[in-house]
Amino acid sequence: MTTYTSLLKKTGKTVSYHAGDDGDLEKGVASSYTILNTGQYSGTVDVTMGGNTVAISNNCIQDNVTGLMMTVDISPVGIGSDPYEKGPAGTMTWSDDVDGNGAFLYAGAVNKAVLGGHADWRVPNIEEIIAFWSYGAHFPQGDLPSGIWTSTPVDISGAFYFYYGLIPQDLMTAIHYVLLVRGDPTAPAGGGGGSLIGGMVD
Repeated sequence: MTTYTSLLKKTGKTVSYHAGDDGDLEKGVASSYTILNTGQYSGTVDVTMGGNTVAISNNCIQDNVTGLMMTVDISPVGIGSDPYEKGPAGTMTWSDDVDGNGAFLYAGAVNKAVLGGHADWRVPNIEEIIAFWSYGAHFPQGDLPSGIWTSTPVDISGAFYFYYGLIPQDLMTAIHYVLLVRGDPTAPAGGGGGSLIGGMVD
C-alpha cells in the first residue's frame, strides 16, 4: 500500500447544496497559516532595484500545511513600473526590462537585502501560489488591481499569472505584481539547506 505524504487543502466551503458536493464532503486538509512578525521577521528591510530603494516589511506568512513561506508585501510602490506609463506602481514584467526591473530581478534584490533573515526567496510556481489562496480567504494584501506573476512559463514569450483564483497567461512583457516564496514542501522533514523544510523554520 502506498502512503502519500502530501494532501490537498480544503476549499473552506461548509454549506452543502447537494449530497456529495464540496460543502457536504469537505475533503482535504484544513488550511493553517502563521503570521511571522517578531524577531527577524519584524520591522522592514531596504530593497534596491532599478535605481530605487524602498523599505519592505520583514513580516512573512508560513503555510503550516505545505511548509512554504511567503512575503507579506507584494512588490511595492517605488519599485517596478511607472504607474503613468505601464501599469499600477509596484507591478513589473516577467522578463527583465531595460530599466532593470522584472520579477526575477526583484527576487534577487530581496535576497540581497536578506528579507526576514533569508536569502533564498523566489518567484512561486503556479501550484505554490495556489497553495496560499483558498475560497473566501484571499492574500493579506486584499484585492489587487492586477495579477501576481508565477515562475511558470507558457512558452518562449508567455507566462502564467494568478488572478482571483484563476491562472491565466500573459506576455512576459506584460505587467503584474510579484510575491515571493521560499522553502521546499517536497523535501523530507528534518532536512537542511537553510530553508523551510518539511514545515520547519531553520
